[in-house]
Amino acid sequence: MNDYVRNEDEFLHVGANWERMYTIENRTLNPQHASAVFKLRDGRDNLLCEAVCTIQPEGVLVQIPYEKTQEIDKRITKAKYDLFLKMNEKSYKLIMGNIQIIHDISMH
Repeated sequence: MNDYVRNEDEFLHVGANWERMYTIENRTLNPQHASAVFKLRDGRDNLLCEAVCTIQPEGVLVQIPYEKTQEIDKRITKAKYDLFLKMNEKSYKLIMGNIQIIHDISMH
């Protein structure tokens, strides 16, 4: 089966919880007994963080708690991500894209 990969750019504000629900548009994939992996990497492909992924009936809930965002080096303002669904000993890339990392956050 071919992967169905969506490309979508995102923003991440350091110091804030980051949460997205990614729907599974390929209806031939049944995520009921699957797991998911979301990785955020810098331009040199170094891992910045992994998100907590929860399989939901409508897709995959991806969460990065604010504590993890605060660990991202202030010099890094751009990153890339991808989300994989793992099931039946196979991996399917669901979505990928760039993330702009915003370090200066005003809570006013």
